[in-house]
Amino acid sequence: MNIEMAINKVKAFSLWIYIVAVLAGIIYAVCVGHETATPGEIIYEKTHTR
Repeated sequence: MNIEMAINKVKAFSLWIYIVAVLAGIIYAVCVGHETATPGEIIYEKTHTR
């Protein structure tokens, strides 16, 4: 029982770290001014090259 509780705590902690990292990356990209291409734009560029 204690092992399961420890594993669940580690999973929850890992999830929070992942969420914070993703949010920090988004905030950094917005602050720096990077423009991200949507998947549709990437596909359009690859299929409509001259």
